[in-house]
Amino acid sequence: NAVCMINNGKQVDEVHTKYWQFALEHSDQAAMQEVAGTWYVEQVSPDGVSVQRLYVTYDANGLYSYQDQTCSAISCSQNQGYGRWAAVRQADDSIYISINFSDLNNTNACTGLAVVVQGNQLVTPGVNASGATRVQ
Repeated sequence: NAVCMINNGKQVDEVHTKYWQFALEHSDQAAMQEVAGTWYVEQVSPDGVSVQRLYVTYDANGLYSYQDQTCSAISCSQNQGYGRWAAVRQADDSIYISINFSDLNNTNACTGLAVVVQGNQLVTPGVNASGATRVQ
């Protein structure tokens, strides 16, 4: 899809649509190949009460999917989504990933993040020191 939506697909997200269209038009196949794979990240809430386990798959052909599980001491909830992604190499050699996805709560929602691949780690500069670990 060439547009990004908010309010569960009811309204066009003009700002993210511009980023998404730019990423599609300027997608860097070498950057996509560098990121391609399945990545795992585990995050514990600041209060230590819950944990999120997330698997994200970036296929080199632009397909995207994720599965996550969030657990508290009482129960766990699961979610999954799918869509497309594109990558653009930035001037500082980081890679900007733009994602257009749908899941139980979103229809053609878009998000993006800048990453650096460091061995088997996918790190978001200035945000997380450990990042995601490549599992496939």
